[in-house]
Amino acid sequence: PFGPNPVTGGGWALVDPTDASVAWHTASPEPPLVTDVAFVDGGRVIVIPGRSGRLFFLDSATGRTLDPSAESGERVPSITTQQAPASVTVSGDGQLMAVVSEGHPLGVWDIPTGTQVGNVDGASQAIRAHFLSDKELVTVTKTGSVAAHDLSVADWIASACVAAGRELTPKEWAHFLPGYPYRHVCAEADEEPRA
Repeated sequence: PFGPNPVTGGGWALVDPTDASVAWHTASPEPPLVTDVAFVDGGRVIVIPGRSGRLFFLDSATGRTLDPSAESGERVPSITTQQAPASVTVSGDGQLMAVVSEGHPLGVWDIPTGTQVGNVDGASQAIRAHFLSDKELVTVTKTGSVAAHDLSVADWIASACVAAGRELTPKEWAHFLPGYPYRHVCAEADEEPRA
């Protein structure tokens, strides 16, 4: 029920599906690309992907675009992806957002900080994603293939170790993880049981 409406024309509108009444309509800062939306903060904030790859955060009661600047105090991140997103989904705890851009790695973002925390291995053909839990994501491809992805740190470490085929060297560790003491994480990942 969210998106361009024949009654309102371009821009964004929130429409009540029971009677087709328009709760609000607002101009969009760039041409609308409403392929998917997500709700954050208990439904108080709507996330809408833009054609440029920027994700817009709107107040769900008014349609006002929330300002990501620190001065605003509205606590929404400034997130821009590589391509126009095809799908966005938010974890139940509101901490993580998965962004699907067709033909690109599925990116996982930390909502409070607005930083990308990683890409989901093996999900570059995904066209939709949905969180099953705060740490488990399911993806769907154009061909209808469905896959579950564990987003726990242990699983990401194990995937990185398999992809690299080895440990990080102390020099690599110092470059990529400055400030953290060196340790053998691949050996630890092999020893830990995976859920």
